[in-house]
Amino acid sequence: MLKAKYGWELSVDGIVADQDIFNHILKNRGIDDADHFFNMGKESLHHPFLLDNMTKAVNRILLAISLNDPIIIYGDYDCDGITAISVLYRALKKLNANVHYDLPDRFSDGYGLNLKAVDDIIQKGYKLVITVDNGITCMDEVEKLQKAGIDCIITDHHEPKGVLPPAFAIIHAKISDNYPWKELAGVAVAYKLAVAVLGNDLDELLDLVMIGTIADLMPLKDANQAIVNLG
Repeated sequence: MLKAKYGWELSVDGIVADQDIFNHILKNRGIDDADHFFNMGKESLHHPFLLDNMTKAVNRILLAISLNDPIIIYGDYDCDGITAISVLYRALKKLNANVHYDLPDRFSDGYGLNLKAVDDIIQKGYKLVITVDNGITCMDEVEKLQKAGIDCIITDHHEPKGVLPPAFAIIHAKISDNYPWKELAGVAVAYKLAVAVLGNDLDELLDLVMIGTIADLMPLKDANQAIVNLG
């Protein structure tokens, strides 16, 4: 069994009476207004076009769809990555996109876009690659795609490391100065792209966004708690 990475930080210690348990849980989690917390909704979700490069990414995807170019969504093997693939794939299918998906094998491929996958993408003739929940550190892989004439749109939430890959567009809350909430899960970033492409809220996909957000242990505050409430 994996050891927990996080410990409890308690604001209220000791045993409490049954009737006080709920209020003490709220206090331990720093929730002062339970009604507001559990009723946060769409008004707490930030506009997708506040993310840097969103317009550029949307226009590139719409161009690929108009040309019937094959698009591949490349994700990750964890719950956040799989739900991110599901959200973006289902959204693009609504526009009849020629869209496919792939994700690495945990044991043979490891995390994220890799050179083996890039070779396969080139061989199969994809014209546009969209990463979800990975890609922000894939310098060599994106460079190889670029040299092959294949555009890459990165959507990710992991920490950047130094120089960014030479992608066509990078959508990432932590490197978007105008985006007010930085702690989005990978699936939430993919959802923002999907909403921007389709121009609607895609309410039917919010359950997947909720699952990926919780599974990736994102802080349940601000837009994340709104996503959970809506999902």
